[in-house]
Amino acid sequence: MTGDMAAALSWGYGIWLAVMALCTIVVIYTDISWYWIPDGIVCVAALANGAAVAGGLVAPCSAVSIGFALSFALLYFLYPQGIGSGDVKLAAALCLGCSGSTAYIMTTAAFLSALIGAAAWRLYARKNCIPFGPFLWIGWWIAFAAGEELMAWMAG
Repeated sequence: MTGDMAAALSWGYGIWLAVMALCTIVVIYTDISWYWIPDGIVCVAALANGAAVAGGLVAPCSAVSIGFALSFALLYFLYPQGIGSGDVKLAAALCLGCSGSTAYIMTTAAFLSALIGAAAWRLYARKNCIPFGPFLWIGWWIAFAAGEELMAWMAG
């Protein structure tokens, strides 16, 4: 790889992560404040992940991404009080930015952090309903930062 190519990739990488960080902040704020995830910011995250795929920054397994997105949709249809449609759309957008194994890490980390967060939310807000969007983002960032290493560790 030439120096120019490496510089272009690093710029693309930085822009992708900056956009994803901005999306994270917006979703966390809106979901905690109003239990609502704006479709526009989900589209921005999906487009950023799509651009990252097109630019070769991430290589998702389309079958795994579709499978995880469909599993969130199924969860919504089976128990709509448990997960919102915004969460389903956000999960689908975030799966685009995961490889096959890191999509598993993202989902597992999201549900485990939500389990811990639910206890804290119950004590803090005294509500049974928790916003799940922030936990999806926690899962995505964990998968992004350490997904491959966690999969290798789990595989033994």
